Amino acid sequence: MNAYTTRSDVIGHYTALVGDIVNSTGIKETQPEPAWVTGTKFLYDTAENSLVDSVREHVWCKTVGDAIMWVCPATYTADLLNSAIDLLEAINDANRGQAGGIGTIDYNITIGVATGSLVELEFRDGRRDYIGQTADKAFRLSGIATPNALLADSATVAAGNMTILRSRVGRALDRPVEEYLSARESAPLKGFAHRVDYHEIQWAKQLFGVKSGNLTEAATRGERVVSPPPKTVPAAGQASEQRTGKVKMWNADRGFGFVTDPVTDEDFYLSPRALVYADDAGLIARPGAEVVFVVAPPLSEGKSRRGVCVLVAGQSAEGRISYIHPTKPFGFVAVVDDHGGKVSLHTPLPDEARARFTVGDEVAFDVTVSARGAQASNLEPVDEGDTSAA
Repeated sequence: MNAYTTRSDVIGHYTALVGDIVNSTGIKETQPEPAWVTGTKFLYDTAENSLVDSVREHVWCKTVGDAIMWVCPATYTADLLNSAIDLLEAINDANRGQAGGIGTIDYNITIGVATGSLVELEFRDGRRDYIGQTADKAFRLSGIATPNALLADSATVAAGNMTILRSRVGRALDRPVEEYLSARESAPLKGFAHRVDYHEIQWAKQLFGVKSGNLTEAATRGERVVSPPPKTVPAAGQASEQRTGKVKMWNADRGFGFVTDPVTDEDFYLSPRALVYADDAGLIARPGAEVVFVVAPPLSEGKSRRGVCVLVAGQSAEGRISYIHPTKPFGFVAVVDDHGGKVSLHTPLPDEARARFTVGDEVAFDVTVSARGAQASNLEPVDEGDTSAA
């Protein structure tokens, strides 16, 4: 006798979401059992608490090893995405800890979302499950995402009211609704005969993208493009992260200070050695000086996280164009320091500039900071043979 029955009358249009702990096997190898078990339970509990009220009673929840899965009718797609954003924010907060200290957990997650047909299985003991290609797609999208990325297939974007998407950073930056979605791109997914179109939901200051082994193409033009780079440098076991802030204090005698992120109020340790350009050392000694930096782990437990690969706002710099949006007037410029760290700055690229520059071009620019983050302004090509530092 079968343990379940297929309820063909409820086969329908659903949205499936999968959230998975990054490198969960490695975590089990390096952490004592009580620690990783507690961390996994934290994901389960936080996922349940992150469901917004408008969708809570319509969601079926399941734990799958180190992952969670949500399924709801497609009419609640946007609410499910907002719940996913709340979950990512909660995991990010718990991973960071207070004042840059050690967090409650030590992992990040990826999230994949897909919308389409699913078959509901009802077990004789009353349990339910959902199976189908839509669920498989959500798992695969989660699998190609980098830490903190939220990827949704095109059917999900079409099914939900994307104008109601919101995030903590988005509200602080007064982000327009259309900027929560990346350009439509496509990627090969294991088991799928054709490339799958998807968008990334920009819930944080930056897009996180997909793993380097997963080739991404622009779905709108068929042109091969590089996904917008995270505005950060990856640290082992951590998600990439880039910030802007103002120097809070500077100890001239000991040669260090702190910079504060105005969005989160977190303080970061700052050293002159972290500057991309050593000539800027005198500028960061002024309280209130604005800087762009990449987040690095603290030097020791209980200390503040550090700001590295630091650029000073109002100064000139040099870098290379790393991305040009295929349809919109913007791109990114990457600056690499002597230690291999990389900081990425958004740059406006009107039609004239798009015709003038290509990916890989070396440019000089002014470092500026706006309400939306770091920006490379007034781009100019670097003359051939000019290797002087900015």
